[in-house]
Amino acid sequence: MNIFKEAKQKKLQDYIEYKTGTHFKKVGNSLRADKCPFCENKTAFNIKKELFHCFRCDCKGDIIDFEAKYSCCSRKQACYNILDRQPQQTHTVKSREIHKFIWEKSTPLDEKTAYNWLKNKRNFPTQLANKTKSIVCKRFRLNTYKGTKSIVVPIYSYTQTKIIGIENISLTNSSKKAHGNKKGIFYAHAESKEVIIVESLANALCLASVGISAISIFGVTNSDGIQEIIKNFPNHKLYLWFDKGTENLGEELLLKHREINAIFFEEQKRDKYDVNDLLKESPRDFHHQVQKYIQNAIVSPLQSEQKNLIARNKVPKFPIHVIPEPIQSFCKEVADTVACPVDFVVTPMLTTIGALIGSHKKIQIKNSWQESSAIYTAVVAAPGSGKSPALAKITNLLKKIEEENAAENFQRQKQYVQEKARYDAELQKWKNEVKRGAPADYPPEEPQPFHFIRTHIADATVESISEILANNPRGVILIRDELTAWVKSHNQYKGGNGSDRQFFLSVWAGASCPVDRKGKEPQYITDPFLAITGAIPPKELDTLKKGMQDDGFIDRILFSYPDPTCTTKWSEKEISPTITKKMQQLFLGLYHDNSKKVIDFSPKAKKIWIGWYEFHKAKSIEQEEILQNPLNKMPGQLLRICLILATLSGEDHLTEHTLRGAIEIIEYYKAHLRRSLGILNETETEEKVRKIIDYAKKRNLKSISTKDIYRSRFMKIQKAAPAKELLQWAAEEGIGIFEGHTLHLHDSVFEDFDFSM
Repeated sequence: MNIFKEAKQKKLQDYIEYKTGTHFKKVGNSLRADKCPFCENKTAFNIKKELFHCFRCDCKGDIIDFEAKYSCCSRKQACYNILDRQPQQTHTVKSREIHKFIWEKSTPLDEKTAYNWLKNKRNFPTQLANKTKSIVCKRFRLNTYKGTKSIVVPIYSYTQTKIIGIENISLTNSSKKAHGNKKGIFYAHAESKEVIIVESLANALCLASVGISAISIFGVTNSDGIQEIIKNFPNHKLYLWFDKGTENLGEELLLKHREINAIFFEEQKRDKYDVNDLLKESPRDFHHQVQKYIQNAIVSPLQSEQKNLIARNKVPKFPIHVIPEPIQSFCKEVADTVACPVDFVVTPMLTTIGALIGSHKKIQIKNSWQESSAIYTAVVAAPGSGKSPALAKITNLLKKIEEENAAENFQRQKQYVQEKARYDAELQKWKNEVKRGAPADYPPEEPQPFHFIRTHIADATVESISEILANNPRGVILIRDELTAWVKSHNQYKGGNGSDRQFFLSVWAGASCPVDRKGKEPQYITDPFLAITGAIPPKELDTLKKGMQDDGFIDRILFSYPDPTCTTKWSEKEISPTITKKMQQLFLGLYHDNSKKVIDFSPKAKKIWIGWYEFHKAKSIEQEEILQNPLNKMPGQLLRICLILATLSGEDHLTEHTLRGAIEIIEYYKAHLRRSLGILNETETEEKVRKIIDYAKKRNLKSISTKDIYRSRFMKIQKAAPAKELLQWAAEEGIGIFEGHTLHLHDSVFEDFDFSM
């Protein structure tokens, strides 16, 4: 009923008496009030035929007019007052804000409705519908305003900070209508780091149902929208999945947005075939099919370049868990004490243990292939990074052995001096008898020359090393804090035309070699054993490159080039005396074990070896030319690591477990080889990227500001402008996003190494 008509049905006399307390009496055919509610005249206010009139103030009208005048309100409000009701709220919604109105009026979506919509309207199989309904309930709403029944899907801004539009999808029919701004996204967030851009909401939900994050965008060819997504999703791997029939647009978009990878359907698929159709076609195998398409995605040229730039600066940590005790604990404690990576300790440690094992033990993979435990290693690190103190801790462990050798050398030297004096006296006596013509026997036999027993050497020429090796058939280790000077000293006495490097190549291989000595007889060394370890700064790596393409000297070195550590706090940590004592006992035990042994492979270990060998050879062929020769030496290096681990474990036959541990170690050295040799062959761009990444890792920074650059005088930059230019360049090279005055490095720069080499 009309509110005005409903109000007029109220009796005017009763309402005035209720409202004002005025009383009426009948006078003829009208009612007279005892006073006027407006002018308070006692005889002028009358009611006749539901109309009031005051002859004094001339106010008149019906019940609505009375309430409007008395309460000073509109006639409509007067009706609500008479009926004792609240007025209904009316909504005047601007067309550009209708999406907000619908979203606010909508209610949370229940799981049953979400499940039925996915299963019946979107053709989701039961299992995926159950998985996806929680995403739908969390992000969508139900609209039942004015008898409608539809699902409301929010369209977010590219920054995901506000809703800029909606899509209204009817539950009673197949109609749908968008309101507000369509230039936005719906982000179906899942646990994957990959984010796939698709054109429809249904496609995004299909991908989210199998744990793939997806973005629904109005028009997959919306170039500006794609650029906004790239900007707002910097740490995700982005894919653009094209519906069938839109392939011709793909190449153009990939050229414009080089950060994006592209996914296309096969030629045989029908026109307009999309992800939702793939789900309908293969509901049970949908997850596998999606992963297959992702693996076969066309990688953008820029991402390929960026991946290589970042990957070559990423290396694994040493697999310390495969090293037995007490060596493992000692290496960790030294690293904590010195504040350096554990790699600085364990690499020279393996070399030293191999030297203590010596030439008495071999490992055999087949009758014609044996290896010793001699390895050449180099730790690559900048000055002041802790490599020298770490190396000193290992050298100190050899002191007990050196003390024993010094005592024995003293006794042997004393005995030699006595024998030599006795010999000299007997020789003189023999000469005197011969001189007198007395019959004489053969002259006395001269005692064997005295030779010092050596365990390790620090600086020596090839001539002196060859003499030491000849007199110490067990072998020795050469320990150099800086290998650069040692390498530069090769052939220094022969005008650079000697054969020093060839000597070390032959010794590494254990090949017998003659050594010519000035003023002495030539010396012939059989089964030489020499282990070498030390450190070298990255900028000096090119020292090793000299002649590398001819003689393969660098191919025989196992490099360890770990990320720099970020430690600024003082530490009171020390190496446990108990661990130190155990290590000294271990070293003495290895050194005094003179038993000869050839370790072979158990059947299971041999099977694993063959599998690794064939896989390694196949992958080596695919690598850069600079890596192929060192990689060809890796099977021999693996055997040497196996021998070290097997000896420490007391194995007569190499076990499967020990071989797997050795493989982990050799894969570590393969990755560090790539990084080390990459410096020798890197371009100016690659060098700058490496230095920026090292700068961030050393300081534990995920963002680098221009102030950081010029205050630290990085790369000799002292002003803000060139610092900003450097960081902008780094962003263009794909290692981060530059905003304001700061470079935000991608997460992939700091992710753990993936063994894909």
